[in-house]
Amino acid sequence: MNKLSKYRWQFLFSLTLLTTLFGVVGLLFTGGGTATAVENASPTAVSNTSAALVGNLQSELGCPGDWQPDCAETELVNAGNGVWRGEFTIPTGSWEYKIAFNDTWDYAIPNDNVILDVVTDTIVIFYGDDKSNAVLDTVNHPQIPVAAGSFQSELGCAGDWQPECVLSLLTDADNNGIYTFENDTLPAGNYEFKIAFNEMWGGDIPGNNVPFTIEAVGDQLTISWDSSDDTVTADVVYITEDPVLAAPISHTIQDEIFYFVLPDRFEDGDPSNNEGPAPGGTPHRNRVSAQ
Repeated sequence: MNKLSKYRWQFLFSLTLLTTLFGVVGLLFTGGGTATAVENASPTAVSNTSAALVGNLQSELGCPGDWQPDCAETELVNAGNGVWRGEFTIPTGSWEYKIAFNDTWDYAIPNDNVILDVVTDTIVIFYGDDKSNAVLDTVNHPQIPVAAGSFQSELGCAGDWQPECVLSLLTDADNNGIYTFENDTLPAGNYEFKIAFNEMWGGDIPGNNVPFTIEAVGDQLTISWDSSDDTVTADVVYITEDPVLAAPISHTIQDEIFYFVLPDRFEDGDPSNNEGPAPGGTPHRNRVSAQ
């Protein structure tokens, strides 16, 4: 290889290396490259085969003892869409309960026992929602909210505008007085609803139907009822987004380590910056040579 060819090879090699390095740095700063869509996880019903009311009231309801998740006498009915429902006559007293699934304590909701104070023998309806990990009962929640509207048949109800179909039950997992229903399986369409209470019409809110639009399956619908002021809302987060309006992809680089490989001058171009001889060796020269 002659000297000119060697220099040309060294120059091209160094230029390619630097271009690659700066390209990698550019990707880190701008977040360029192919964006990987992260699916927005939504609440999904666990594959439960049974649910039961468990607590210190079970022996009063025909079970051989209390706190028995495998007692068939206090099992709930699977209404669908992750909602379980059961009616029991609860005697006067102060009780505690949970809802346990699959005849075991492996999965039971909520985390803390629910206190149930009954002043006279009462038929109480219990609900467990394994999508939101929330429970309701008609003593602690005198108004059981259901979103009754034109979308219910899409959930599996026999028809639309059915307050008795609890597949669109609203729950309050945080016990903050705000009840919600979430769904991301509705097909595209324009829908409307009201909030009905206790599985019947009468006292439903608001006065006018609340509309919402789904553009595609996967759009995240959240229906909310604030029990403190009866505010009803329907919010939809759409999965289809204009890329021009989408937030840029970015990556934080504060804690990253960057490595740079910078080739020195060729053929000792500036002898003044030589570092001198190594102990027992020859002088260092700023030189890159091709093999």
